Amino acid sequence: MQRHLMKSKIHRATITSAESGVTIRYTTTGLDPTDQDAVVGSGGMVTLGRSVRLKARAWRAGVSPSPVAVADFDIVGAVTA
Repeated sequence: MQRHLMKSKIHRATITSAESGVTIRYTTTGLDPTDQDAVVGSGGMVTLGRSVRLKARAWRAGVSPSPVAVADFDIVGAVTA
């Protein structure tokens, strides 16, 4: 698990996969991603406006999903709308 301290109000995390042809799904709730969660393309960004545990997992047709990747982000400072 990676831990990141971000000294800004909003941070963008990039999610990538070394494998081509996968669908990456992620959560910011602390729960493991399922095949029903939000999708981001490899190299895509997820905007984080609060401290979260980001979890991501890759799917490809015909094979089991990847292990869950986990990173904690501690966002320091108030977020403005």
